[in-house]
Amino acid sequence: MSKLPERIRQLRTDMGLTQEEFGKLAGVKTRAAVSQWEKGRTSPQRDALLSLEKNGIDIRRLLADDEQPPHLPAVVGAHLLTAPLANEYVLIPRYDHAHSETKCELAFRLDWMQRMGLTPGTACLVYAAGESMTPAIHQGGLVLIDTSKKELRNGKVFAFLIDNEVRIKRVFKPLGGQDLCLSSDNDNKRLYPDEVLQEAVMEVIRVLGQCVWQGSAL
Repeated sequence: MSKLPERIRQLRTDMGLTQEEFGKLAGVKTRAAVSQWEKGRTSPQRDALLSLEKNGIDIRRLLADDEQPPHLPAVVGAHLLTAPLANEYVLIPRYDHAHSETKCELAFRLDWMQRMGLTPGTACLVYAAGESMTPAIHQGGLVLIDTSKKELRNGKVFAFLIDNEVRIKRVFKPLGGQDLCLSSDNDNKRLYPDEVLQEAVMEVIRVLGQCVWQGSAL
Protein backbone atom coordinates (compact mmCIF):
# COMPACT_ATOMS: atom_id res chain seq x y z
CA MET A 1 0.00 0.00 0.00
CA SER A 2 1.23 3.48 -0.84
CA LYS A 3 2.51 5.61 2.03
CA LEU A 4 1.94 8.81 0.06
CA PRO A 5 -1.32 9.71 1.88
CA GLU A 6 0.38 9.25 5.25
CA ARG A 7 3.37 11.32 4.13
CA ILE A 8 1.13 14.16 2.98
CA ARG A 9 -0.79 14.19 6.27
CA GLN A 10 2.43 14.02 8.31
CA LEU A 11 4.04 16.83 6.33
CA ARG A 12 0.98 19.02 6.75
CA THR A 13 0.72 18.45 10.50
CA ASP A 14 4.48 18.95 10.95
CA MET A 15 4.04 22.34 9.28
CA GLY A 16 1.13 23.15 11.59
CA LEU A 17 -1.22 23.73 8.66
CA THR A 18 -4.89 23.00 8.18
CA GLN A 19 -5.96 21.13 5.07
CA GLU A 20 -7.21 24.40 3.60
CA GLU A 21 -3.87 26.14 4.27
CA PHE A 22 -1.90 23.25 2.80
CA GLY A 23 -4.20 23.27 -0.20
CA LYS A 24 -3.34 26.92 -0.85
CA LEU A 25 0.35 25.98 -0.97
CA ALA A 26 -0.52 23.28 -3.49
CA GLY A 27 -2.63 25.67 -5.53
CA VAL A 28 -5.92 23.81 -5.02
CA LYS A 29 -9.11 25.69 -4.28
CA THR A 30 -10.70 23.53 -1.59
CA ARG A 31 -9.64 21.52 1.43
CA ALA A 32 -11.53 18.57 -0.06
CA ALA A 33 -8.68 17.90 -2.49
CA VAL A 34 -6.17 17.59 0.37
CA SER A 35 -8.60 15.40 2.28
CA GLN A 36 -8.82 13.07 -0.73
CA TRP A 37 -5.02 12.91 -0.94
CA GLU A 38 -4.71 12.02 2.74
CA LYS A 39 -7.34 9.30 2.39
CA GLY A 40 -5.53 7.82 -0.61
CA ARG A 41 -8.51 8.32 -2.93
CA THR A 42 -6.62 10.61 -5.31
CA SER A 43 -3.04 11.78 -5.76
CA PRO A 44 -1.69 15.32 -6.17
CA GLN A 45 -1.39 16.21 -9.85
CA ARG A 46 1.58 17.79 -11.59
CA ASP A 47 0.51 21.40 -11.01
CA ALA A 48 0.00 20.74 -7.31
CA LEU A 49 3.48 19.22 -6.96
CA LEU A 50 5.06 22.11 -8.82
CA SER A 51 3.22 24.57 -6.59
CA LEU A 52 4.43 22.79 -3.45
CA GLU A 53 7.97 22.78 -4.82
CA LYS A 54 7.80 26.52 -5.53
CA ASN A 55 6.72 27.05 -1.91
CA GLY A 56 9.88 25.39 -0.64
CA ILE A 57 8.55 21.89 -0.01
CA ASP A 58 10.82 18.99 -0.93
CA ILE A 59 8.50 16.85 -3.03
CA ARG A 60 11.03 13.99 -2.95
CA ARG A 61 10.07 13.61 0.70
CA LEU A 62 6.57 12.82 -0.49
CA LEU A 63 7.49 10.64 -3.45
CA ALA A 64 10.39 8.63 -2.01
CA ASP A 65 8.27 5.62 -1.12
CA ASP A 66 9.26 2.09 -2.06
CA GLU A 67 5.68 0.91 -1.67
CA GLN A 68 3.94 3.59 -3.69
CA PRO A 69 2.00 2.72 -6.85
CA PRO A 70 4.11 2.03 -9.95
CA HIS A 71 3.16 5.31 -11.62
CA LEU A 72 3.16 8.91 -10.53
CA PRO A 73 0.19 10.69 -12.11
CA ALA A 74 1.74 14.05 -11.27
CA VAL A 75 5.10 13.57 -12.93
CA VAL A 76 4.79 14.46 -16.58
CA GLY A 77 8.16 15.80 -17.64
CA ALA A 78 11.83 15.42 -16.91
CA HIS A 79 11.70 18.64 -14.84
CA LEU A 80 10.81 16.66 -11.71
CA LEU A 81 13.02 13.66 -12.49
CA THR A 82 16.11 15.02 -10.77
CA ALA A 83 18.52 12.88 -8.74
CA PRO A 84 17.78 10.60 -7.01
CA LEU A 85 14.43 10.22 -8.79
CA ALA A 86 16.08 10.09 -12.21
CA ASN A 87 17.68 6.79 -11.23
CA GLU A 88 14.45 5.33 -9.88
CA TYR A 89 11.82 6.33 -12.45
CA VAL A 90 11.46 6.22 -16.20
CA LEU A 91 9.12 8.24 -18.39
CA ILE A 92 6.67 6.14 -20.40
CA PRO A 93 5.17 7.83 -23.47
CA ARG A 94 1.51 8.07 -24.35
CA TYR A 95 0.66 6.79 -27.80
CA ASP A 96 -0.93 9.47 -29.95
CA HIS A 97 -2.45 7.63 -32.88
CA ALA A 98 -3.76 10.81 -34.47
CA HIS A 99 -0.20 11.92 -35.17
CA SER A 100 1.46 8.48 -35.24
CA GLU A 101 3.81 9.50 -32.48
CA THR A 102 4.34 9.23 -28.74
CA LYS A 103 4.37 11.92 -26.07
CA CYS A 104 5.78 11.65 -22.56
CA GLU A 105 3.02 11.26 -20.02
CA LEU A 106 3.81 9.40 -16.79
CA ALA A 107 6.78 8.23 -14.76
CA PHE A 108 6.92 4.62 -13.63
CA ARG A 109 9.23 3.02 -11.09
CA LEU A 110 12.12 1.34 -12.88
CA ASP A 111 12.22 -1.62 -10.49
CA TRP A 112 8.49 -2.22 -11.04
CA MET A 113 9.05 -2.16 -14.81
CA GLN A 114 11.78 -4.74 -14.44
CA ARG A 115 9.58 -7.01 -12.32
CA MET A 116 6.94 -6.80 -15.03
CA GLY A 117 9.48 -7.73 -17.69
CA LEU A 118 9.07 -4.37 -19.40
CA THR A 119 11.66 -2.08 -20.95
CA PRO A 120 11.10 1.66 -21.48
CA GLY A 121 11.65 1.40 -25.22
CA THR A 122 8.88 -1.16 -25.70
CA ALA A 123 6.10 0.35 -23.56
CA CYS A 124 3.49 3.02 -24.15
CA LEU A 125 0.26 4.26 -22.60
CA VAL A 126 -3.26 4.78 -23.89
CA TYR A 127 -6.46 5.94 -22.23
CA ALA A 128 -9.40 3.59 -22.65
CA ALA A 129 -12.42 4.98 -24.45
CA GLY A 130 -15.89 3.65 -23.73
CA GLU A 131 -17.11 0.87 -21.45
CA SER A 132 -16.70 -2.12 -23.76
CA MET A 133 -13.99 -3.68 -21.56
CA THR A 134 -15.77 -3.14 -18.23
CA PRO A 135 -15.20 -4.46 -15.58
CA ALA A 136 -11.54 -5.13 -16.45
CA ILE A 137 -10.93 -1.67 -17.92
CA HIS A 138 -13.18 1.34 -17.38
CA GLN A 139 -13.63 4.41 -19.54
CA GLY A 140 -10.72 6.78 -19.04
CA GLY A 141 -8.60 4.05 -17.44
CA LEU A 142 -4.88 4.21 -18.09
CA VAL A 143 -3.58 1.14 -19.95
CA LEU A 144 0.07 0.13 -20.24
CA ILE A 145 0.97 -1.69 -23.45
CA ASP A 146 3.97 -3.94 -24.04
CA THR A 147 4.69 -3.20 -27.69
CA SER A 148 7.21 -6.04 -27.90
CA LYS A 149 4.37 -8.55 -27.54
CA LYS A 150 2.51 -8.45 -30.84
CA GLU A 151 1.91 -12.18 -31.28
CA LEU A 152 -1.77 -12.65 -30.44
CA ARG A 153 -2.37 -15.00 -27.50
CA ASN A 154 -5.69 -16.64 -26.81
CA GLY A 155 -7.59 -15.02 -23.95
CA LYS A 156 -5.21 -12.07 -23.56
CA VAL A 157 -6.04 -8.39 -23.99
CA PHE A 158 -4.43 -6.51 -26.87
CA ALA A 159 -4.53 -2.99 -28.27
CA PHE A 160 -5.18 -2.55 -31.99
CA LEU A 161 -5.18 0.37 -34.38
CA ILE A 162 -8.27 -0.08 -36.55
CA ASP A 163 -9.45 2.67 -38.91
CA ASN A 164 -7.13 5.13 -37.15
CA GLU A 165 -8.74 4.32 -33.78
CA VAL A 166 -7.11 2.56 -30.84
CA ARG A 167 -9.28 -0.34 -29.70
CA ILE A 168 -8.69 -2.66 -26.77
CA LYS A 169 -10.14 -6.16 -26.99
CA ARG A 170 -9.71 -9.65 -25.61
CA VAL A 171 -8.51 -12.07 -28.28
CA PHE A 172 -9.90 -15.52 -28.97
CA LYS A 173 -8.77 -17.85 -31.73
CA PRO A 174 -11.31 -20.48 -32.76
CA LEU A 175 -9.82 -23.98 -32.81
CA GLY A 176 -8.72 -24.98 -36.26
CA GLY A 177 -9.80 -21.68 -37.79
CA GLN A 178 -7.96 -18.77 -39.33
CA ASP A 179 -10.42 -16.13 -38.16
CA LEU A 180 -9.92 -14.01 -35.08
CA CYS A 181 -12.53 -13.07 -32.50
CA LEU A 182 -12.21 -9.69 -30.77
CA SER A 183 -14.31 -9.83 -27.64
CA SER A 184 -15.43 -7.18 -25.16
CA ASP A 185 -15.48 -8.02 -21.44
CA ASN A 186 -18.75 -6.13 -21.01
CA ASP A 187 -21.60 -8.63 -20.65
CA ASN A 188 -23.96 -6.45 -22.69
CA LYS A 189 -23.38 -8.14 -26.03
CA ARG A 190 -26.20 -6.16 -27.63
CA LEU A 191 -24.15 -3.01 -27.24
CA TYR A 192 -20.75 -4.67 -27.44
CA PRO A 193 -21.01 -7.71 -29.72
CA ASP A 194 -18.01 -9.90 -30.46
CA GLU A 195 -16.29 -9.19 -33.76
CA VAL A 196 -15.02 -11.98 -35.98
CA LEU A 197 -12.29 -10.84 -38.33
CA GLN A 198 -11.35 -12.85 -41.35
CA GLU A 199 -7.72 -13.44 -42.21
CA ALA A 200 -7.80 -10.94 -45.09
CA VAL A 201 -9.05 -8.18 -42.80
CA MET A 202 -6.44 -8.97 -40.16
CA GLU A 203 -3.66 -8.06 -42.59
CA VAL A 204 -4.65 -4.38 -42.52
CA ILE A 205 -5.03 -4.19 -38.74
CA ARG A 206 -2.10 -2.95 -36.71
CA VAL A 207 -1.38 -4.72 -33.44
CA LEU A 208 0.06 -2.19 -30.99
CA GLY A 209 0.86 -4.77 -28.32
CA GLN A 210 -0.43 -6.69 -25.32
CA CYS A 211 -2.12 -4.76 -22.49
CA VAL A 212 -0.30 -5.71 -19.30
CA TRP A 213 -1.50 -3.20 -16.67
CA GLN A 214 -4.32 -0.77 -16.13
CA GLY A 215 -5.06 1.89 -13.58
CA SER A 216 -8.20 3.95 -13.12
CA ALA A 217 -9.98 5.95 -10.48
CA LEU A 218 -12.21 4.07 -8.04
